[in-house]
Order: sequence, then structure tokens, then C-alpha cells
Amino acid sequence: GALYLGRRAHPRDDVEAAAALFGALGGRRIDGVEFELKPLRTGECVLVAHGAASHAVSDTDALFSHLHPWLRPRAQADAADYGAAADLAVTLERWLLESRRILDEHSVNHQRRGAGVPGLDIPVTKWASWLDPAMPDFQAHIGLGGAAVTDSALYRGLARVLGMAHRDLVYDGGDAAGDMTARLRCAEQLLADADFVHVHVKATDEAGHAKRPELKRDVIAATDSGLAGLLELANRAIIAVTGDHATPSVGSLLHSGDPTPLLVAGPGIHPDSIRHFGERHALGGALGRLAAADILPLLTGFANRPFFLGHRPGPRQTLALPNAPEPMPINASHGEPDE
Repeated sequence: GALYLGRRAHPRDDVEAAAALFGALGGRRIDGVEFELKPLRTGECVLVAHGAASHAVSDTDALFSHLHPWLRPRAQADAADYGAAADLAVTLERWLLESRRILDEHSVNHQRRGAGVPGLDIPVTKWASWLDPAMPDFQAHIGLGGAAVTDSALYRGLARVLGMAHRDLVYDGGDAAGDMTARLRCAEQLLADADFVHVHVKATDEAGHAKRPELKRDVIAATDSGLAGLLELANRAIIAVTGDHATPSVGSLLHSGDPTPLLVAGPGIHPDSIRHFGERHALGGALGRLAAADILPLLTGFANRPFFLGHRPGPRQTLALPNAPEPMPINASHGEPDE
């Protein structure tokens, strides 16, 4: 009575097939909710539920398919409006089951099965969310002007939502070293007007998920050679190199709980005794084990821009000392203060 997920759409081989299948799913209305699909990359879309009164529903994407089957959407227990969340869960379930029937009967999947290729016939959802228009942008929240070098719709979207200047370079699966070099070149250009630049690298992530250990090794080595420009950049900026997750080289596990190494270098930073960059070596580093939320405060401290506890240079507390808090107006029209 449960369905386990298999192969996902390939980012390059399944471009036309995925586009045709997504095209067959759009423009449907269920229980007063109109569903719209906005394409991201091959096999992925943003699913917009116009008219839904809550976004607090669980994922249907098992993600770790060796553990869980295709999941049923459920209202989140801590939903602000549990009734509205439960209504959306029922509506989303109907949309997904109906979508599965549409995909299963689509000519693209008939052709794929006839050619001995697995069908792309199971729609899954994850990361239900709602964008708060009152959410502060990066500079208001952190205190620094932010920018990004992106490589996917996800990071382009984050940059736009957070008001960060960005350059998008799409990795084509080829020269990983040249790709990394180009990203650093963009980062240096963005640093002319920004205080913080996030550089996203997709090549290593794709290689990790390919479950081909030799490919993963070779792409990491090539990406490493493309990082040579960081040595010069570290003479005038604080740099950090890390990954967002570990990926086992075999098996179906997409991400694992193993810690990822972190390297920080820059003017005034005292080196520790570690001379190699890797998981086992990093365990002995001076920074110890950090959570992701610790990294930006750490970097602002190394840049001598930490927010001073109790200091109030503006309307909100930020991670770093803000760039341009509003100055006192001192033009003549205000007159002189009373004695």
C-alpha cells in the first residue's frame, strides 16, 4: 500500500520530457485552490497554491527513499491555523494523486517505458513556505551590504528576496576549475560595492549526487585548483570555504549528518596547526565544531565588525555593525538647541 520512489529527472538528459510533463499538470483548480507551476530547473518547479489559507503542510517528497515511501501531506502540528492547514493537506493530496494519473497516462511516459527507460510519473512536494513582505532584506538583517554569485533558481530567488546584488553563472557540467575561477572573478567584482559575497558552487554537489566516487574526487580536485585566486583575495578580505552538507558516495542517501570542514583566512587571522583541508583534519582545528548559524557572526568578528552587545545604532539589532546608520541632521533649519 506504499509507493517507493526511484530515479529522479536527470538535469540534462530529461529536459524536454520534464518540460512536457510539467506542462500537462498546470492550470487546475481543486477545492477553490488554483495550482500554478513555475519552472526552475529540470524536474523541479515552484508549485503556487493560489487561494490557500495556510502553508503549514508537511513534505510529500521522501527525500531519503531508502527509508520512506512517497509521503502523504499532513497539517503541521504547530500550524497557526490548523483547520486551514488541514484543508490544504486534503486539497494537495487530491492534486498529487490526480497529477500521478495524468503523468502515468502521458505519451512521454508511454514512450519512455517502451524504450526501457523509467517513467517520470510521481509528483512530490517539499518546503512549503510563504514569503512575508515585511521580512527584512540582507542589509537590514545583517548590517552589511550583501551580494551573491549563484548557480540555480533557488539561490537566484534567495538573492532577489534578500535584496542582494547577484551574478548568475550556470555550470554546464564541463570545466569545474574554470567554473570556479570565473565565480571568484565575479565575487571580486561584486566586492567593489558589497561587504559580503556568497559564492555558490554547483559542480561538487552534482558530482556528489551522481554516486560515482571517482567523478566526485576529480571534480573536487578541479574545483580546488580553481580556488587559487583565494590566496591573493585573503590579503584584503575575510574568506571562508565550506560545504552545506556531506554526501555519501554510494547508496541512496542524498545528504548525511557528517560535519563538513570549514576554512577561514584573512588579514589578522592567526593560523592554527592544521595544514590540510579535509573532514578528518578539520576535527583538530582551532574553531572547533560550529553550527551553520555561527558562521556569519564568526566572520563579522574576524572582520572587526561584530555588533556590540547593548549598542543601538539603528532601529534593529544586526549581526554586524551596520554600514550606514542614519546620521543626525545638522542643517541650519533646525536651529540651535535650548540652553
